[in-house]
Amino acid sequence: MDKVLNFFRNKWLKFGVSFLSLGFLAFLGFVAWLAFAYYLVPTNPASLFALYLFINVIFAALMIYTRRQFVTQLVACIAPIIGFAILIIGFGQWYLVAPPVITVFVIFFAVATNETIKTVLGTIYLLMYVVGSLAYLTLLYFNLDLNTLLSDSSYDMSLRSEDVEYSTKGTYRLVRYIDDESKERRTVTYCVEQTEKDMQLWFLDCYYTYGAKRVLVTVYSNNTDYKWVSDNQLLIDGKIRKISFDDKSEEDLSSETAVRTTAVTTTTEETSESEEPETTEE
Repeated sequence: MDKVLNFFRNKWLKFGVSFLSLGFLAFLGFVAWLAFAYYLVPTNPASLFALYLFINVIFAALMIYTRRQFVTQLVACIAPIIGFAILIIGFGQWYLVAPPVITVFVIFFAVATNETIKTVLGTIYLLMYVVGSLAYLTLLYFNLDLNTLLSDSSYDMSLRSEDVEYSTKGTYRLVRYIDDESKERRTVTYCVEQTEKDMQLWFLDCYYTYGAKRVLVTVYSNNTDYKWVSDNQLLIDGKIRKISFDDKSEEDLSSETAVRTTAVTTTTEETSESEEPETTEE
């Protein structure tokens, strides 16, 4: 028994294990990126949460074990910043936010950092979390969130319809965002997402949504027909839209006051006299 204890007390073992704590920063960054850029669909919520909790507990145990090592102390001082990003990005999704944020603070107070440094950083982080959360709640009151501020193509994932339409080769998918029934002027937003960056993790399907392009906004009462005619051509509302995410000059033509808006349009065929849409056969 004494040999086992002496083995784990070895300073060189602790020094080596302390480098594993760098993986915790990578893990936190990965969670923040998933929350920001993906629509997450658990395939087995209970197993997923158990695995998620287990990973956080393992990192907490490793870092408490190596709490006197410089690498661990450095990670413990940086981790609250990424934890704050997870808190803001995943605000309201407490099953996603709670485990890493709690782990971050347990580690921060457990490591043997200089007390002066810990006091100063602790005060700064406490203010950052409290003031930042209050500021973010204010933004949410005005229907703004982090995705809206950082991207012009963000959508309320709670309005996302599970009924999606994939292109012929599966390169793109058409997704609808349907306003809540309580909204007086209910609209439907059609947008196209790329599928190449989708991921399937253990118990979790991740659908890439960052940079999705809006192709149509219409009132809910309209019966809009849509169909993929090829892998990059979408027939929607009687018009063919050529989808491309490579053209940097492409702009979203929608406006806040328009009932119908169009984006990602490079091919639209109309007759000059009647100005009615016409579909051409390739």
